[in-house]
Amino acid sequence: DYSSPRETLGRSLTRRRASRNLTSPYWAQHFYTQHKARIAAGDTDNLVPLHTIPNDAPEVQYLRIATREMMADCVVKFELENKDGGDLTSFTAGAHIDLVIDAPFTRQYSLAGNPADRKKYVLGILNEPGGRGGSQRAHERLYEGLIVPVTGPRNHFPVEEGATKSLLLGGGIGITPLIAMAHRLHQIGRDFELHYCLHSRTTAGFIDDLEAQPWQGNVFLHISDQGSRADLGALIELPVAGKYLYTCGPTQFMASVLSIAER
Repeated sequence: DYSSPRETLGRSLTRRRASRNLTSPYWAQHFYTQHKARIAAGDTDNLVPLHTIPNDAPEVQYLRIATREMMADCVVKFELENKDGGDLTSFTAGAHIDLVIDAPFTRQYSLAGNPADRKKYVLGILNEPGGRGGSQRAHERLYEGLIVPVTGPRNHFPVEEGATKSLLLGGGIGITPLIAMAHRLHQIGRDFELHYCLHSRTTAGFIDDLEAQPWQGNVFLHISDQGSRADLGALIELPVAGKYLYTCGPTQFMASVLSIAER
């Protein structure tokens, strides 16, 4: 059967509301009175609780933007490097990082580079004027030489390295994690196909990068305005044991892929 992992597109955070309103005048006066009484009594142990970093806190890396390249009308590629030129934290194919653009704009971006390359992280960011503002700020404010905080990498979209064949279907900017998967599958000698579905060459990133890879024979471009729109049904075909399907892209694109795979 096909395995159809989906990339996590977002997280919802829930917070428990405090049972008391600690900002109310009553509670403010109450804690102030207690505080003064403890000082007067000489009881200063743990008067100011020490801040401790939890064991599962994400690692923060401060990275330099080594290169910034406009690959298409609205797609920019960034390469991030360690400030001192050393190795970056390793990542696995399908991983992402959390990039702090500027407070409070922190966004998750998939890593599109080769997992074997410890010297740089590669990001592709689509400018989405109708989005929440993060991508637009990235296009406007991130330039070569800037130091940016990054947490991760983390991977919620891993590739199955033992698959007999992997079918990678990317729509638009969703191609980014699949490029890393293609790098890894080529490195370990696994059979795969990478299908890149896009509207136009002028609005798509990474085309030149893909055509320069040693595994470019495994890459198939489906360009709508050139009449080569992907026939998803023909690409997916019938499920075969050991064959894995991965998709990433716009919601409607992924829904179409998964509905065909699951029928």
